Amino acid sequence: MLSVSVKLRRLRFWWRLFWAYIKKYQLRFAATLIVILALGLSTFKIWQVISRGNLISIGYVGSYTIENIPTEILGLVTQPLISANERGEPVPLLASHWTVSEDTKTYVVFLKDNLSWHDSTPVDAANISLAISNVQITALNNKAIEFKLPNPRFHHTLRHDTKPNVLLQNACGLL
Repeated sequence: MLSVSVKLRRLRFWWRLFWAYIKKYQLRFAATLIVILALGLSTFKIWQVISRGNLISIGYVGSYTIENIPTEILGLVTQPLISANERGEPVPLLASHWTVSEDTKTYVVFLKDNLSWHDSTPVDAANISLAISNVQITALNNKAIEFKLPNPRFHHTLRHDTKPNVLLQNACGLL
């Protein structure tokens, strides 16, 4: 067995050798240490993003009801009856088709067949809840919803080309 003094001398030798190496290659050592720390930190940050998957963080805190839920959150969990494509033209989503009266004040939107809620119960027109100010909404039967507009200009507002998606979503996609 080695004596304590020999072990202590070896430890001192290696300690001095280590510090001599550090002093001689100080710049390389510092650069290597910085690179290792940078790679470790970036890997940590990237891993946080990768491990989240499809998680969407919106950042709203509080308790909400269906009447006051923020539109950003509502848009993630609902679908409009009618939306707009890239050219601003109406595209049915939950609706199969719609009709417009001659005075453009009354719209009847017909729901697609075989629509169901998240729990597989069938969707009918009475289940659809929409709130558009100054618009009278009535479920005519299980597949048809009638919208009575206050004036015919409402129709032309929806076809405005500057912000078709915003206008369509604000009006729940009626055209």
